[in-house]
Amino acid sequence: MSGGTRRSEAPSAKPSQSSEDKLRALSGILHDEFLLPPLTKYNIYVEGHTDVGYLDCAARLALSSMREDLMAVPTGGPSDLLESRIQVLSPRNPRDEKQRGGVKALTRLGQELARWLPRLDVECFVMFVFDHDKAGLDALNKLKKSGMKSASQTISLHPAKHPGACGQKQIVVEDLLSLTIQKDFFESRSDCCVWITHTSGEVTRFAWNHPTKDQLCAYVQEHASWPDVLEIGRLLGRIRESWALPTSSHIFELAPDVAEPSP
Repeated sequence: MSGGTRRSEAPSAKPSQSSEDKLRALSGILHDEFLLPPLTKYNIYVEGHTDVGYLDCAARLALSSMREDLMAVPTGGPSDLLESRIQVLSPRNPRDEKQRGGVKALTRLGQELARWLPRLDVECFVMFVFDHDKAGLDALNKLKKSGMKSASQTISLHPAKHPGACGQKQIVVEDLLSLTIQKDFFESRSDCCVWITHTSGEVTRFAWNHPTKDQLCAYVQEHASWPDVLEIGRLLGRIRESWALPTSSHIFELAPDVAEPSP
């Protein structure tokens, strides 16, 4: 076995390094180990490329339908980081570019940034978003032990925070889509890979599997309206709130047939 050292396991930066040098070193690691661009001031990291697609779709529909820009950030003021819009990204495996994201890659990225962020002399916001299932909750605990802060740097799709979600206990990103658009997609195809849950004879949840997940995401991006992605927009609202970014809460008001969860 080779005795080489991965760049992400290199010794800590020297105290004399400038902010620019540290950011350059970190940018190299993000590119070489995760195929990611450099940090901006506001960064959301998610498990996979479909998560990126859903968040981008929700932001686009919030802007066109509700006149709310969920990716906007304040401008002005001194910063060593580009104060651009919020970026939403998923890490990839540089040794197999077809392998995109996943809990393991996202966890490894979080552990890497947990080592770097305290050493950067710049204001930087990151949020790691995990499904609310066993794998996601285990990853949240790992990142907490690595020094990441709950709520302000890590978040899950907790059902209590998403009253319109289709799932009840274990929530994945597709559960944040409306049942209406999931039914429309299901009825438009004859080759879906999915488990369907019925309650009192009614469909209450679709559990999508690959490769149908990619096809569903493409369908949603083409056919969704704001109500179809409201809960995904609410996720962006939760993140913005944790970063103290202004958001108009009225855009997340529930439809009359969606009840708030019990205390």
